[in-house]
Amino acid sequence: MKSCDYPWFRKRGYLHFDRPISVEHALDIVTNPNTVATHSFLPIINFTSTTFKIHKDKSTNAIIKTPKDRPIAYSSHIDSHIYSYYAEILNHLYEEQLYDNAISNNVLAFRALGKSNINFAHEAFQEIKLRGNCSAVALDLSKFFDTLDHSILKNAWCSLLATNKLPKDHYAIFKAITKYSKVDKEDVYDLMGIPKNNTRHTKNTRKQICSFSEFRNKVRKSNLIVPNKSDFGIPQGSPISALLSNIYMLNFDIEMNKYVSLIGGKYFNLWISSFTHNGIQLNKKAVEAFMGEIAKRDSKVEYVAHVWFDKSTLSYMVEHGNSYLPKRISNTRKSLKPTC
Repeated sequence: MKSCDYPWFRKRGYLHFDRPISVEHALDIVTNPNTVATHSFLPIINFTSTTFKIHKDKSTNAIIKTPKDRPIAYSSHIDSHIYSYYAEILNHLYEEQLYDNAISNNVLAFRALGKSNINFAHEAFQEIKLRGNCSAVALDLSKFFDTLDHSILKNAWCSLLATNKLPKDHYAIFKAITKYSKVDKEDVYDLMGIPKNNTRHTKNTRKQICSFSEFRNKVRKSNLIVPNKSDFGIPQGSPISALLSNIYMLNFDIEMNKYVSLIGGKYFNLWISSFTHNGIQLNKKAVEAFMGEIAKRDSKVEYVAHVWFDKSTLSYMVEHGNSYLPKRISNTRKSLKPTC
């Protein structure tokens, strides 16, 4: 049995609370709904990765590095296989919905389309050039994964499966991804005496962070496990998280595409890094109406909108989806480029 015959299966080289398993073993687990429904999901391991945004100060020409912390989380080996397998099932249904609602070419986020964000941005800018004197609105949904409402996600999941109640196996995954628990990587490595600087040696000498007995008696009793007790948020980085975020936004994408099409515009849902950028080309008169429509459809998410006109730039700040203030107007012609 070859793992390449099962696209959802991927070997992961990192250390976790369980050991890597074969494709045969994984197949036995993920294809049995009863096994999935009764599976005990392990805590995710999280750490913070710091990257730097580099730009030049226009007044001094000094190079400035602005740090940006990005939370990274990864699931155990068996949990990841379950998430990946069910993501494949849900993705087929999701793609059908995109096709049925004629938005396959509008929703670009987290889809295997054989293109990068550079390609998507280029297509958006070409659309702007074709339209001539128009407006382009980029919306930034801040802390998106952290603010996903569990009840909305559950309803969207049910809708995709055309059911009023999630099957037991799907509910087990929903519960695991929403009521997840996490353990800080550095804390658990310190607890188990695992070197953090020689990862290659560690992987060669260990197959897992600890035995299940040590997990129960040391990790759990050391109070390192932090549960998500709120009704919002899913971990960013699991094999199913990106797809669930798209499923969560499906009705929004359908409604906004209909509205923008009615006023002669074009709607895109494009994710760049960990932020959402929905680029919509509008004529000037439709901008205020459009911002009102955003407020109607999603009043819980903070948006930052950048609107480009033909020879000027006008920026709006949308606060909690219900108001906006003009922030900047420039009469200098700007090149069309992303603001992120």
